[in-house]
Amino acid sequence: MTATDRFRALASKLLSRNGQSMSVIKRVNASVYDPDTGSLTPDETTYTGKGVILNYTDSYLHYGGRVSGTSSVQIGDRRVLFTPDDLTMPMPVASVDVIVINMVEWLVAGVSPINPAGDTILYDFQVRRE
Repeated sequence: MTATDRFRALASKLLSRNGQSMSVIKRVNASVYDPDTGSLTPDETTYTGKGVILNYTDSYLHYGGRVSGTSSVQIGDRRVLFTPDDLTMPMPVASVDVIVINMVEWLVAGVSPINPAGDTILYDFQVRRE
């Protein structure tokens, strides 16, 4: 077992024990036309997993913190540490994808993969209420 496998197992174990179920909804720019309803339906794929939702510290907000080159963290933004059940989940896209926590949708404002040795073990999200 490699060090990355051990990190992934530890992250998964901690989030399974202390986290809650969440879903990341990956939205594709293209929509699918439904001839039955005559409307466009967004093409979406849902990835489930476990995560924890955290508040940003006051000092982080005071000094205009940033997450992976995104806009500054705003009051009301939350930080989510998430590990997907499906490790092949593609990288989430800021301002397009959402995270559903307790049936509430949060827009992904920024995302940083935690990937020692190039293998993503979890994602660090900056999320904002839609």
